[in-house]
Amino acid sequence: PLVPLARPVGGLARRGMARIRIPAHVAQFTLLCGVPALGMLLWARTAPSEDVKRQELEKAFPDQVRRARAKNKQINEFIQRSLSEDDAEQQAQFKEVLGSGKKKMKRHYALDESILEAAGGDDKGSGGGGSKPPKA
Repeated sequence: PLVPLARPVGGLARRGMARIRIPAHVAQFTLLCGVPALGMLLWARTAPSEDVKRQELEKAFPDQVRRARAKNKQINEFIQRSLSEDDAEQQAQFKEVLGSGKKKMKRHYALDESILEAAGGDDKGSGGGGSKPPKA
């Protein structure tokens, strides 16, 4: 079905000029995509800048902002020290921080025979949870 864009004005219909017709799917697509796009453009032009947002947050939540900045400063100093110095204790602490939450890696499928032989046992009771894959 076609949607008429406008009614014929005055004598246009009488003079044989056809009125503009827009297919329904084109009108629907234009409304569904065009209106939100215009809204986003308008919002982008009137949205507050990053500096204004930062000032509002500092005014509304001064304690949280101060604590977050102090933590960021400590983290940056820790990382810079860890990367620049050859302190073994610092490197161990850095590895602990980077690997926190990591569990011991478990292999469920392809068991490495050299590890089993080095441990001096077979795969029975190893806690791997799987069985050896068939040898090809």
